[in-house]
Amino acid sequence: DKIGAIDGEVFSMEKTIEDNNKQIEALKAEIQAAEAEAEKLKKEILHKEELLAGRIRGMYKSGGQRDYLTAILNSDSFSDFIARVRAISKIIGTDNKLIDELNASREAMNKVKEELLVKNEAQEKLKKENEKKLQSLEEKRAEQNALVTQARAERALIQVDLEKEEGALVDFPISVINSGSAADNEIQNSINTLVNLRSSIVTASVDGRVQSAIN
Repeated sequence: DKIGAIDGEVFSMEKTIEDNNKQIEALKAEIQAAEAEAEKLKKEILHKEELLAGRIRGMYKSGGQRDYLTAILNSDSFSDFIARVRAISKIIGTDNKLIDELNASREAMNKVKEELLVKNEAQEKLKKENEKKLQSLEEKRAEQNALVTQARAERALIQVDLEKEEGALVDFPISVINSGSAADNEIQNSINTLVNLRSSIVTASVDGRVQSAIN
């Protein structure tokens, strides 16, 4: 029936909304974790940028690569030359490593930002879907309530009609029993009629009349 079909739709909608809410909560936790990671990377990038800026300023003030070349050419011996080359290579290597780390941190930050964008869009999509589902759910519940009210009204009308029909069946034998002037055999026949009819009577009011007359 239609009420049963709507019950099924309502249950399905409630299940979808519940599942969506679970996904929204999971995404919320993931977004919070990603935001924390983004904040951490932001601080790392800022720190590395400050270090690199300091290195660049120091190189500019000291003459940069020219100063490195002068230091190598002014070596006192071959062993001193090798030591200075290694020292300068180490400095340059540290700078390159810092640049690589900075680039890696920036790439990680971009990746986290992209993930955040995707997760926020997914969360927003689920919220909008829930809003539509909730609206549809309210409409279905209203339709369900209207159908239940209508069904109850129809049952009440059927009950009244049935009560009238059953009442008409028992009115005569009850009137004979209650007349006070009927013969014993007429009364017994009327009681037998009511006993036979009672098994098919469904309305409580008529059944009560029959039982009272029989007793």
